[in-house]
Amino acid sequence: MGHNLSEEELEHSFKRFKELADKKAEITSDDLDALAAEEVRTLEETYSLDFMKIQSATDSTPMAEITLSKDDEKIESKANGDGPVDAICNAISEATGVSSKLLSYNVSSITGGLDAQGDVSITLEIEGKEVLGRGVSTDIIEASARAYLNAINKSLVR
Repeated sequence: MGHNLSEEELEHSFKRFKELADKKAEITSDDLDALAAEEVRTLEETYSLDFMKIQSATDSTPMAEITLSKDDEKIESKANGDGPVDAICNAISEATGVSSKLLSYNVSSITGGLDAQGDVSITLEIEGKEVLGRGVSTDIIEASARAYLNAINKSLVR
């Protein structure tokens, strides 16, 4: 049985498509498949990623700032980490109140070229259970944040 998209979901999907089109010179069918899969993953989320900002330099500790949405509530969080991905995951963990242990982190590209979308898969241990999360973006840190949040959201609906 298919899922009929609401006007809000359709608007969100189109916005993600336009963002991708702004970042990439050419959009392939693989890009569209990845975007569609990402949208399906985010339909039933408890938390969604609204905003992220990373500060990272060779001479300072990476710092992440995020804003998540849960229903109509906005949750802001800041955290630092060993690297920008660690910082963003720490900020998400703090905002959601879900602690986890990272079991695996894998990055692959969906298409070739420097403007390729990164496909990140993360396996977390949350309350003794393994949870897999995936995220896609041309920004590997954003893809990592989406994967981490996807795993947390999955753990909350179990």
